[in-house]
Amino acid sequence: MTSLKHALLRTGGLLAARNSTNTTVVNTDVIVIGGGASGSHAAVRLTDYGQDVIVIEKQSNLGGAVDSYTDRVTNKPYDFGVMIFADYGNATGFFDRFNIPVSARVKPTLGYLYADFQTGQLLPNYTGPSWDEQLAAFEAYVDIAEKYEDCE
Repeated sequence: MTSLKHALLRTGGLLAARNSTNTTVVNTDVIVIGGGASGSHAAVRLTDYGQDVIVIEKQSNLGGAVDSYTDRVTNKPYDFGVMIFADYGNATGFFDRFNIPVSARVKPTLGYLYADFQTGQLLPNYTGPSWDEQLAAFEAYVDIAEKYEDCE
């Protein structure tokens, strides 16, 4: 039901845009929806192949799942989302291309505090997946991704 609601809201937005008197027509080869890691990478690779690309991103900056949350009480920012990339294949090549420094992840010395970012409530009984479960999930992902490695 949520997907249907979102689809209807998006359709309404398109209809509103269509009825706008300030219409601009843009000709392009490819439109990439979303400027997260996948969308940004796709846009750059398509440009490499000579395509004219436009990226449409709803946020004011690119990044997708990489974000931060600022505590309203302390005004302290907390990074969340993607924090590491596995050094597999050409995973760091995209960063190298734009001279973005990559460093080893520093394991925090502090404990973890889990919270529901929609409600702000702490989750004291939350138990994340074990290291073995995380590793198994990552290995399953790599097995699938390897089938498409030549699609770079």
